[in-house]
Amino acid sequence: ASAVVSVSGSGTAYTSPLTLVSSVGFANSDTSNVVLYGNTAYICGEDHIVMVDVTTAAAPSTIGEFGDSVLNGYGDFCAINAPSGVTPYLVEVVGSESGATESFAVFSLANPQSPTLLTVASTPYGHMEDLSFTGNYAVITTSFITYYSSTAQIASQEGDFVTFDFTNPAHPLLLTTLQAA
Repeated sequence: ASAVVSVSGSGTAYTSPLTLVSSVGFANSDTSNVVLYGNTAYICGEDHIVMVDVTTAAAPSTIGEFGDSVLNGYGDFCAINAPSGVTPYLVEVVGSESGATESFAVFSLANPQSPTLLTVASTPYGHMEDLSFTGNYAVITTSFITYYSSTAQIASQEGDFVTFDFTNPAHPLLLTTLQAA
């Protein structure tokens, strides 16, 4: 949930430059992110990925959902890689029950309205925060803190910069890790 709060003294009240054009309802988790491919919006949540046809902005419609059996409540966020001349794919970062490591659920978007699972590839990393692509390479950051509840202090903040090769999206390969000094 979010809110716009306008505080004004002798000035004028804030008016939003945005206007709601339309909306579509569907069940999803409290945290999710949206990625677009063509006229399809993929809303990646903890339990599943919802597909919404946004061809007509004034009348979006839910197409369906997928990923339920793979995400199992641990879906985190996703990104799409659509290099020219290659079948696009969607990668969702999936956590684990322990939270120590995360995996990649890779879905082919050869048919954007009917994605197919290519693989669930485990990684040695947890606490992934961001995923983006440049060509066939995925760039990922990790971030976590050490917190002492007894003193209410943060002892350290750590993270890595990690790259994976998705030339074969069914078999992503860890390339390198740049660790904080």
